[in-house]
Amino acid sequence: MTDQLAPTIGGVAASSRSRALSSLARGSTGNLVGAFVTAVTTFAGTIVVTRGLSQASAGVFFSMTSLFLLATITGQLGTGTGLVYFLSRCRALGTPHQQAARSIFVPDHFRTCPERSDR
Repeated sequence: MTDQLAPTIGGVAASSRSRALSSLARGSTGNLVGAFVTAVTTFAGTIVVTRGLSQASAGVFFSMTSLFLLATITGQLGTGTGLVYFLSRCRALGTPHQQAARSIFVPDHFRTCPERSDR
């Protein structure tokens, strides 16, 4: 019997901890590279716009970009919570998930998850 069990730390085998740590490192490296590429691209875009446009035009461009970003963020407020609530409600009412997914793109008065009349 020369087989030995892998050493455990906190009840978890060291090899599985090593694999998890390696996976975490790869994901973190990917995020770091993505953040770096985004920063460099944003800086380069800023240089191109400020050098290529007049001061007034660059100001209008950056102002419109900021307004667009603010409008986008404002439009997304609560959508995650609303989607979870909507799908949970449809599930509780017994509506199939396919109908719930279709109803996300349909206006309110055409929803496929109407309120139950017995409530």
